[in-house]
Amino acid sequence: MRGTQRGRLRIPKQELGRSEQAGALATSELQALNMQLHPHFLFNTLSGISTLIDSDRKTAKAMVIKLSTLLRAALEYSSLDLISLEEELQFVGKYLDLERMRLGPRLAVSWSIDPDTLQTLVPQLILQPLVENAIRYGIACSRVGGWVEIVSQRSNGKVELQVRNSVGGKGSAGTGVGLRNAKARLKYLYSGEASLSFSIADDQTATATVVLPALGSSS
Repeated sequence: MRGTQRGRLRIPKQELGRSEQAGALATSELQALNMQLHPHFLFNTLSGISTLIDSDRKTAKAMVIKLSTLLRAALEYSSLDLISLEEELQFVGKYLDLERMRLGPRLAVSWSIDPDTLQTLVPQLILQPLVENAIRYGIACSRVGGWVEIVSQRSNGKVELQVRNSVGGKGSAGTGVGLRNAKARLKYLYSGEASLSFSIADDQTATATVVLPALGSSS
């Protein structure tokens, strides 16, 4: 009888140990994904600045100063898994200001933000890689430039975020490190309750769509 009781007690402990190990592994992998974002973002931005050093030193210098402000903001949020959508949009706005310094009138930006989504909690730096991808593969490679639009809307307890952009020139869809990283972080943070999809319509409009539970927002 005692042997049976001991056996029954031992199984939950083993399961708990496996659960704790899986949780620790997921946490470490999520931390690794977060750490991957900053050098990737920094490298790509510095590459853009380097193209202006010889032709427009004044703008290149201003971009370095702007970049330092962005990096301070990124480090401020680096210890947080989730921030408000409003904070994420502020960061994206500053990033777009930086890109406009480089691309000038070749980059047009528009926003369609539902005010009810602003306090929703989202992964930090979830939109910036999508916007960066849109500019790199859809706009910067086009001689005439293009446009990018950031959209948020809420429905049925979910928040949908979209980054839409024109695809011009000989650019490709582009599913680089930023998109793969974003998709992996959603998997670890939401356990299948969030998604990221990417498509290109016949009118050469690319759309990255993130769907998240509406956490932290008023019902």
